Amino acid sequence: ASPGAAKAFYPELGNRSGQKPWILVSGDGSQRLHLLRPHSEDPADWTYTETILLDSKSTIGEPLISDFNGDGLADISVPLYNDNLLRFFSFAKKR
Repeated sequence: ASPGAAKAFYPELGNRSGQKPWILVSGDGSQRLHLLRPHSEDPADWTYTETILLDSKSTIGEPLISDFNGDGLADISVPLYNDNLLRFFSFAKKR
């Protein structure tokens, strides 16, 4: 059952010029949510860094990426079936 769905997205939803997409992979049977971030914007460098965004004890459903709070940045909702919960993650602009 693992891996689940993979989704490409941009943390800043309206700003895609020259950017490589980030990738979100739901682990489904692994009960993890994986975030892959590009190392650089160099067109010849397609290496990514993996971060475990969520390590749960529940089956993870397909995440939804949208701008739920209207700030122009991606937000992620993830269903945790065994726990009857939705987990939310938001991006913030650097200060």
